[in-house]
Amino acid sequence: MTKHSFFSALAAICLAAPASATVIQFGAGDWVYNNTAATEQPKWIVKIDDETDATRLFFQVALDPTTPSTGDVLGLGFSSSIPGIASTDIQGFTSPTGDGVTNFLTNTSKCGTGPTGNGGGCKFDAAQVFDYMLRIGDTGSASGLNNDFSFYINKDVDLDTTTFSAVGIRAQTVGAPPTGGGGSTKDYNLKPECIANCGDDAPPPNPVPLPAAGWLLLAALGGTAGLRRFRKTG
Repeated sequence: MTKHSFFSALAAICLAAPASATVIQFGAGDWVYNNTAATEQPKWIVKIDDETDATRLFFQVALDPTTPSTGDVLGLGFSSSIPGIASTDIQGFTSPTGDGVTNFLTNTSKCGTGPTGNGGGCKFDAAQVFDYMLRIGDTGSASGLNNDFSFYINKDVDLDTTTFSAVGIRAQTVGAPPTGGGGSTKDYNLKPECIANCGDDAPPPNPVPLPAAGWLLLAALGGTAGLRRFRKTG
């Protein structure tokens, strides 16, 4: 590499913006419920990103602040274009109640329609099945309402709105906040949306401005390179 090429590359590195994380979300207003009572229709938000670590996909499940209902999550289903996700890929599960993943099911079209994760049941209804299903905790909510938790999938893939096509939540103790009630619900969402930097829809990154000292350094390096060329040809 010539000195001129080296200094040009150095300037490009200094001007380059850091890579932006992708964030997709299944929003609070796009859920399909299997009940008609507003007090048994929690407004879930499922957010997926590669922001914390680009080699992992992070899930965050929470309730929208305006939700008319709360509940204790017993199961989380999702459909994904990622092949071969295994139970060992589900890591870092964190919940205020201390619950964890107690079962991992694949290809839920082969499961019955009973309670999610109990026995063979993992389908929500005849029309909606999932590629993967996590059973979370156990039946009953003695440890509290588990409705705000996170985990990650240990896979290094490009994240966009085609990576996950559906999510579903099976909740127990469903009812008015903050304590819930005696209902249960199986809700699903088929509308992933990009909220930050998804594929070609993302705007180009803005150059990162150099501090004044950085510009002086580049100018000095460029001047040095020019002087050396002048001495060689003069």
